[in-house]
Amino acid sequence: MPNGKQAGVACANLDLITYRCVLWETAQYPEFCRGFLPDIDFCGSSQQEASQILTLLEASTHPDKR
Repeated sequence: MPNGKQAGVACANLDLITYRCVLWETAQYPEFCRGFLPDIDFCGSSQQEASQILTLLEASTHPDKR
């Protein structure tokens, strides 16, 4: 995804069943993702909580909302 992704759209490298990156620990794993460090403020304590947090962040930073 050289041009990034739109808010609300899952990453093209995300396995939608396991919610794991299919590129993790490969040479193709993007530099942007390598720099992202998991944090309780963004990831919560479960996949459901992480999804809610990221949805809120995407909505609050959407260009149409600024």
